Amino acid sequence: MSTAPSENEKHPPSDGCFSSVEEVYFFFLFAGFRFFAGFFFATFFFAGFRFFAGFFFATFFFATFLFAGFFAFFLAGIVITSSLVVTRTFVAARERPRLVVPCVT
Repeated sequence: MSTAPSENEKHPPSDGCFSSVEEVYFFFLFAGFRFFAGFFFATFFFAGFRFFAGFFFATFFFATFLFAGFFAFFLAGIVITSSLVVTRTFVAARERPRLVVPCVT
């Protein structure tokens, strides 16, 4: 007959209750650690993620619109300037005084 303790004696089945003060202590210690670790991880990790995501979004998103705005004003300036030049050319050509040659008699 073996004198070694059986599996049930080494690790008695748990009934869901704490069997010692140490178990209660470690339960609340690790529960508190998990809570605070999760809280700080969620807070600072996602705050950092939101900061960098927001920073890059704002930078590239608004830089794109800024570039598009400058480009639009640049094109508008070209269109307006060229239309003014064309208009002045035609107006000047239409309103050019005719050369009047006096009749010499």
